[in-house]
Amino acid sequence: MGAVGLIASIVIGLAFVLAGASKLALGPAWPEQARGFGAPAWAAPVVPWVELAIGAALVTQLAEPVAAVAAIGILLLFTALIVRHLLAGRAPECACFGAWSAKPIGTGHLVRNTVLLTVAGCPLKDTITRDVNAAVRTVAGVSDVDLTLGVMSAEQRSG
Repeated sequence: MGAVGLIASIVIGLAFVLAGASKLALGPAWPEQARGFGAPAWAAPVVPWVELAIGAALVTQLAEPVAAVAAIGILLLFTALIVRHLLAGRAPECACFGAWSAKPIGTGHLVRNTVLLTVAGCPLKDTITRDVNAAVRTVAGVSDVDLTLGVMSAEQRSG
């Protein structure tokens, strides 16, 4: 993993540790808020511990790339729940980061999660490149693969 992937992994890991620890700090208020958001009763007490485990794995680089994939999966799930509520015209309180963020959901939550998803994908860049190159090299007639994942230029983004 390159320097950008490592930094991204640590940043997302710290965000997950902060989210999990903040939820635990809320005590019994967290499961109540989670149920109000639509989480099943059995899931609410587990979420902070899962976030802590994923965050610790990302920060320490253990279980990479599994931890990055898990972070993306959870962020996608949380984002889907936010979208579902917003499309239904509901804005329940989100305590994504405990008491610091306990306010009704809105489009800002979607923007935040999009940024987190983008950063969470960075540690997978090398894995994706390696796996795609390996898979394409097995195709009959392919003698070389040159896959480069990078940042889009301003021209690419506008066109």
